[in-house]
Amino acid sequence: MNNEGHGARVVLSCPQNFKPTFMQGLKCRSVLEGDPAVFQCKLVACPPPHMAWFHNNRPVRQDCRKVIRTESEEHTHRASLEVQDVQEHDAGSYRVFAINSEGSAESAASLLVEEGEGKGRGEEEKRREGRRRG
Repeated sequence: MNNEGHGARVVLSCPQNFKPTFMQGLKCRSVLEGDPAVFQCKLVACPPPHMAWFHNNRPVRQDCRKVIRTESEEHTHRASLEVQDVQEHDAGSYRVFAINSEGSAESAASLLVEEGEGKGRGEEEKRREGRRRG
């Protein structure tokens, strides 16, 4: 009797399904305008969960400034959202929602955006424009 194929299936399957549970939730961040902000979390779930990010209760769409990453190793899953070149309108509440066939969980945190020291909005734009020309 050949059991080679059977062993591979056991590694991929869950011994017992369980709902997502956060081992490390999101943490509040305070960053200067123009800097990046990174939200990270770690959770366990089986089967692997679907994860969605929200900013002020609106879905976050990945684009050139917002990078969403997920990484899984067995039943442990890591997710991160990086907001690059943070602007004032990026401030607010961020939430990650994880769901699988067994249930769901969420974690939330706030982002506070501070104006750069001694720089008004117009001065910051002039500085950036100067960098593009030079």
